Amino acid sequence: GLLVFASYDDLSKNGRFDKATGNPRPYHYPNHTTPYVSYGVKNNCTSASPSCNIYSAYRNVDHRSGTALFWVKRDPVIKNELRIKGDPKKTYKDANSFKYETLFWTPGLQVYRFPDWSDKPGYVQVIYQEAFGDGPYGPRQVITIPYSKKEQYEWTHWAVSWDVKRKHLMVYKNGKQVGAAPATGRPWYAFPWDLGGLSGGWDLIINSMDHGRKCATLRDEVYIYDRPLSANQIMKNMQKAKK
Repeated sequence: GLLVFASYDDLSKNGRFDKATGNPRPYHYPNHTTPYVSYGVKNNCTSASPSCNIYSAYRNVDHRSGTALFWVKRDPVIKNELRIKGDPKKTYKDANSFKYETLFWTPGLQVYRFPDWSDKPGYVQVIYQEAFGDGPYGPRQVITIPYSKKEQYEWTHWAVSWDVKRKHLMVYKNGKQVGAAPATGRPWYAFPWDLGGLSGGWDLIINSMDHGRKCATLRDEVYIYDRPLSANQIMKNMQKAKK
């Protein structure tokens, strides 16, 4: 069930996945690259600037079901915080606008980080876009998780699992379930955001600053599976980085 693994330990790979069922190579926008630093959660990791880790979603992620797992931490080299004060009741309505920092991004599944301010608490927002869901009134599944400034400056393990048929979307932080999509009586209407094509197909973005995207975080130990993992499996995945 493993589709992608990226340790980001080997600098000679220049961002390539260690394992991938699809294309392992990232596209680097001009003047960007995959920058490495030595203070990862395990060994090396990718830093925030001038990052451009844009991969192909084709065969590397499945829009119908899966689990994405990765480690995140605020890049200590970047002293200024993003000038974003999020409102969880509004931010999901204009996802895909590049205004927010993406921790993980596909056209149909996004994980955004919002900074912690004295008057606006920080949070992570996970959005599964359904068919025709890109807009203020489209159907989507949204989960919002508190994410304090202290947490953001520490390594945090995030896992998101989804299954359209089972109407399942769950979020785990440091191995513990912290959010789930509410029950709904209707089917979920997924669209195939994992296709290929002459232009390279849909994007899978781990972290990037291209075209004005926001990025102020490190990324490490990325895994993508084609099925939802259990809570025990997610905990074991988190513990791998500590060995």
